[in-house]
Amino acid sequence: MFAAVGTSVPRHILARRLDAAHGVLTTDRELLTADVAARCGFTSAAYFSRTFHERFGVTAGEVRHGG
Repeated sequence: MFAAVGTSVPRHILARRLDAAHGVLTTDRELLTADVAARCGFTSAAYFSRTFHERFGVTAGEVRHGG
């Protein structure tokens, strides 16, 4: 099923976690980026930052600050 739409299960899960993080960053601007990453299941803030930027084209900090 996932291959039919050009993705895999791990990539789908990563996309869902990144979408959740994006939502948290836009609604709770008080949280630190590392806290949002941990809340969304990322154990590495560096990995979170890199994959977030790859997916959305902006940093998590920019989203958090409304940029």
